[in-house]
Amino acid sequence: ADMKGGLAVLLLLVRDLARERLDLAGDLFVIATVDEEGPDMAGAVALVRSGVIPPGALVLALEPTDLRLRIAQVGVMWYEVTTVGRMAHAGRAPLGVDANHAMALVVAELKETVAALPHRHPLLGPPLLTAGRLDGGFKTNVVPERCRAEFDFRIVPPMDPDEADRLVRAAVERAVRKIAGARAEVRNLGLRRPPVQAPEDSPLVTALKEAFRRVTGRPIKVGGRDGHEAYTDASLIAAWTGNPDCAVFGPGSTDVAHATDEYVEAAQLALASGVVRELVRITIGPERLAAARS
Repeated sequence: ADMKGGLAVLLLLVRDLARERLDLAGDLFVIATVDEEGPDMAGAVALVRSGVIPPGALVLALEPTDLRLRIAQVGVMWYEVTTVGRMAHAGRAPLGVDANHAMALVVAELKETVAALPHRHPLLGPPLLTAGRLDGGFKTNVVPERCRAEFDFRIVPPMDPDEADRLVRAAVERAVRKIAGARAEVRNLGLRRPPVQAPEDSPLVTALKEAFRRVTGRPIKVGGRDGHEAYTDASLIAAWTGNPDCAVFGPGSTDVAHATDEYVEAAQLALASGVVRELVRITIGPERLAAARS
């Protein structure tokens, strides 16, 4: 589901177009990038810097959306927080400063601060924060001197990376002040990834809606079922190039992504293939070619 299914759809599309020898009014790129879930998104960054994607390109990520159209995508900010205390024997705990205790307060403060934010995006929902990793101490009977955590912060408009940074640093500072002698260090992990949204009248959005209607006979659903979904290479391309014509549509569900027995339904693969094929016909295929010639 995440996302060999989408890659299969694209490879079959290219095969079928080659077999039909269709004249196209534009270029079709199939790009498979590495590191999409890494902190630096090295594949998408290299792609943008290479200049391969021309201005005005329609950029579609075939990530799993349950065949919904996602025109808005959350921003993602990752942080490393280290709390620093003082080591001591657990039998003489008052002589030490418990870095794990300080981190527990940091996690609670960050969670409560994000939950209290007033932002509610109609497509993306509220901001979310996850404490993805925690590592502190080295022995049961020793007051821990250091604790390290990694946080994933999903931000929604009107938030931006600068606001996220201020919020995280202020919350961490409030938390560690509650433990005498403790201090904390905050560091950004990876790229600053702002939220992005394609306009409703984007040529890509309009064409994809029409392609879905032709193939299925019904309108496409817009947005995730519960708002939040993953950040994709299309998001980064939109943010770094200023190209608004970036969206996400693909087979499979993120409900089973990153889980045991991840799968994608064969029926969704077939339907996605039909929609993407029709999308090509509308945007750079015979229809577009005929319109250009006329």
